[in-house]
Amino acid sequence: MTSFITIVLFSFAFLMAVGLARSLSDRGAAGEVGLDAGPSPNRRPQIAAGLVCLLLGGGGAGGLVKGYDHFQFALTLAGAVGALAALNHAAGHLQIRENGIWLFSDLIPWERVVSHRWSDDEPLALVLCVKSWTWLKREHCELPPVMIPERFRDAFDAALQNGLSDRTGDGTQRRPV
Repeated sequence: MTSFITIVLFSFAFLMAVGLARSLSDRGAAGEVGLDAGPSPNRRPQIAAGLVCLLLGGGGAGGLVKGYDHFQFALTLAGAVGALAALNHAAGHLQIRENGIWLFSDLIPWERVVSHRWSDDEPLALVLCVKSWTWLKREHCELPPVMIPERFRDAFDAALQNGLSDRTGDGTQRRPV
């Protein structure tokens, strides 16, 4: 049973490390900030998740002091990478960028954004429709709603419309903001 959990922990650490690396590389490719709507409204739970991951990793590291064990190493690695990923997301902002929408820790390039709308239930909830990221799902999909502070709603709407309408015929993107 321990070997199965070890494999799961290594897999978790690998997937989180890939996501973290992609987030960090996307941050450099996102371009200049045109509009910043502030940090994630869920940053406190994300910070708490990061601290829990640090505690798990610390527990694994404590076990490593006693002697090398694959399970303890996997727990330490998963805790450290999970904490970094959670804290990276918690530190992110919702922004309109030169090359797309920065959604807290992920870049959604303009060419992936199909449309946007405001939720009928919540007037400050932005719903983005994007092209699927995977070849398994060919159609467009709606992302979960993102709350926009009221003072940024009109500016976000205008920037999104500008970003979506500034596509050129050859697939490249003119600066949206």
